[in-house]
Order: sequence, then structure tokens, then C-alpha cells
Amino acid sequence: MNGCTLYPPNSQLFTDDVIGSVVQRAWMSNERIEDEEGDSFDRREDSQLPSKSQYSRLKQRVEDTTSIPVKPAPSMENKKTRGQFESFSLGNTEDSVVIKPAATGEERQRELRRMRQVRYRKKKYDLARRLEEGRNQLREEVNELELRRRAISVAVPTDKSAWDVALKYFQVFRFGVRQSVADSVAPSDAQLNFLLSNMSEDVVFNSRCGAEAIMQVWRCQSLWLKDFELELRGGNKHSGNTLKATMTTSFIVSNRTLEKVFPHLSDKNGNRSGIWKSRIANALFGRRIIAHGSTYFEWDPVLGRVSSMTTQADLLTPVLRLLGYVEDVAVVFEKAIVSPDFHWKQVM
Repeated sequence: MNGCTLYPPNSQLFTDDVIGSVVQRAWMSNERIEDEEGDSFDRREDSQLPSKSQYSRLKQRVEDTTSIPVKPAPSMENKKTRGQFESFSLGNTEDSVVIKPAATGEERQRELRRMRQVRYRKKKYDLARRLEEGRNQLREEVNELELRRRAISVAVPTDKSAWDVALKYFQVFRFGVRQSVADSVAPSDAQLNFLLSNMSEDVVFNSRCGAEAIMQVWRCQSLWLKDFELELRGGNKHSGNTLKATMTTSFIVSNRTLEKVFPHLSDKNGNRSGIWKSRIANALFGRRIIAHGSTYFEWDPVLGRVSSMTTQADLLTPVLRLLGYVEDVAVVFEKAIVSPDFHWKQVM
């Protein structure tokens, strides 16, 4: 097959008029055109065209050139599904190429469902784990309470009256005097009746005497100490007719606590002492104090009642733990109405 790829397939349709009307462009330097028979001409001549004989030979070669079959330009047949190309073809059907998308919509949905299932299973697992931990903690607390009950039961003597009074005392006054009762003029009938029926008429309570004096102390503790709680931890027979009960006393330092129990820490002066006390008050405010202590019940076997109660708790250690300096602790208890061993210097 005679042909040349340097000429278009329809070059035989060109006429002299068409080619004659073409203006020669500027030629590149150092270039020459040479035909198959060795004739050549220089392009560097700005307006020089090929000679007539050269042009005739070129035209003859073009006329002898047969048409070259050319495939049509490849057509892009795009199919788009959800924003992604699925396939395209180049010319014939045999040349079609299929491109699989990275992730179809269904695959994404399956992936999302799988992730939701994983999160759901993780939540169920975490819930089961928390429930298991809570159950173990409750079991430990039950075992601890059972051990306490057994220890108290073993320590109870044959005459259980003294222990009955002691256990009932911590039950009645565990949360102090109820707020609604403390705000009223009359004391709690149930708590006062308990004291009157189980304590001697001149019962000694630390440095005070009488059931009414005990109620005054409890009113102060309930009003001035936020979230007050008294918890019995254990007990044993101390000596003779004396019973010893170990306990913990806890409360939160509130604004009323600072005003009523530690009024000297509310010094508003701008001097050095006032700034120091204000810093200490800020360190105590809102903190829960847990003091460990004990209460001694002196039993009168003749009357069958408690004749004396002595209670104390260690306030010094938790306050020192909060403040960190002995000097600050000394300032706290310097003019406080409660002593480091939890004895009230004055009540309302």
C-alpha cells in the first residue's frame, strides 16, 4: 500500500488556488527540506517558495497516495453512578474498559452498619463491665458490714441493755437533728424522748449535763456543719461498765461553717493577717472533713441507764491534710468555737 503518514488522507483535494493563497511563515533557522530525489531548498529565505518543478513532484506523490483507513476518534461513553465513573469505551466494543469504583454506595452503607454494630456491642460490653464492678463493690461492702455486725455481736455482754442504748444512739443521731426540726423552737420529740428514756437525769456529756444540753450540741452540729453524718464503725467493752464505740464524723465546710464555727477566718481587713486568714478559709471551703473518733458510754447498772457520755474526734489530722502547714492549722483553731478534739466551746 502506497501512502505517507506525513500527508492527510484528503490531500488530493487541495488545489493550486488554495495552496497559492497560503503565505509562508517564518522558517526556523538551520532547517532545510529535502525530497526523496535529493532536491532541497533552504527555509531561511523569508519569502521564497518551492520551485514549480519541486511543487509538481510533491503534488504527484500526494495524488499517488491512497487513502489511509483511520479509526474514528475514541468516544467516551461514561456511565456515572452516585458521582463515580463505572466504565468507558475506546472506539470498538472490544476496547471497552470497566473500572470498578473504590467503594459503592451499598458498600458504604454496609460499612456504616458494621461500625454502628461495633459501637453498640462496645456500649453493651461497657455497661456489663460497670454492672459487674458495681456488684463486686456491693458484695465487698456487704461483707464488711457483716464483719462489723459479727464483731459487735461477739463483744455484746450478757446484759445487752448498755449495747442496745449505744446502738440506738448512733441510729437516732446518725444525720444529726433534721433540718426542719432544727429550725423550729421545739426539739425533736423522738430524739429527746430517746435521751430522756435511756439517759440518767443528770447525764454528763463531755463538759455539759443533762439531755437538753446534748440536744443543743446536736442542733449546732446539724445547723453549722453541712451534710453531717455520724457512723458507727465498731465497739467493745472498755472496762467495768464502760463501753467504747469507734465512729467517724464527716461534714462539709460551708459558708455557715466559716461564719459560725470559724468566725475569725472571715476577717475582711486588707492587712497581711486578713489575707492569710482569707486564703485559709478558701482552702477549707467546700471540702469534706472526715474525723475518726470514739464515744464512751458509762452504764449505771442500778438505774439501768447511761450515766455519762464522753465523745471525741480527731479534727486536727484532716485539717492539717487539707492545709499542709502547722501554722495554718494553728490559725484555724486559734479562735474557733470547736476544739481539735471536736469539743464545742460554746453552743447557741
